Amino acid sequence: MAITKFPDSIPADFWKIIREAEQDRSKFRALLAKMNRGQIVRFYWTYEELATRIRVEPYLGHADPDLSEDGMAELANWVIGQGEEYYKKIFLHPELIPPMKNDIGFLSDVIIEYEKRYNSDMALNTHLWDDQWKLNGKKSPWSYSDE
Repeated sequence: MAITKFPDSIPADFWKIIREAEQDRSKFRALLAKMNRGQIVRFYWTYEELATRIRVEPYLGHADPDLSEDGMAELANWVIGQGEEYYKKIFLHPELIPPMKNDIGFLSDVIIEYEKRYNSDMALNTHLWDDQWKLNGKKSPWSYSDE
């Protein structure tokens, strides 16, 4: 089942980092290097959450029919790397998603930075997304103590 409401709980700094990276891996890696552990974890799970929302129908139906599951993940990750406006356009108009992209986006850089810096598997971090974050008095949809 596709989620049709655009997510409104994305931390503002997430899109700011994507924007400042200007689709450039070197710039993105430099921005990652300035983040602390909690910021990296939040950034990763925000990216993953956004990608998950466009790796399903109806987006799948507009992608290349021969696209593998990994290929669809790469396509979703690439879409996010294009920025908030592009992501929102694709989110609201699934028919506009490109059929495929041979670009893994920025998510792998986040994983590499985290694992290199903390000698730990990013996937072991608990996904703590809270859709009700404002109602629960939080500053963001994440709850993470290492700030």
